[in-house]
Amino acid sequence: MTVIDADLQLRGDHGSLRSAFVAYVYRKLVLWQHMRRSRAQLSQLSDEALADIGVSREVANGEAYRPFWATSKRPY
Repeated sequence: MTVIDADLQLRGDHGSLRSAFVAYVYRKLVLWQHMRRSRAQLSQLSDEALADIGVSREVANGEAYRPFWATSKRPY
């Protein structure tokens, strides 16, 4: 089966499955982009700003340097 045949087959009987998969991937990419941006901003905060939100520099650095795909509380 060629790539074109596989693509046509997905569009045929499984169009809603394909749409759901594309939507899932899009949501993941948006989430990962948000996580990357948030962690980058966290790493730029001053010690005073971190103290205002009750976060130590050690905790902030630990969060800031986690992989962008790490969305759970599990350590990586």
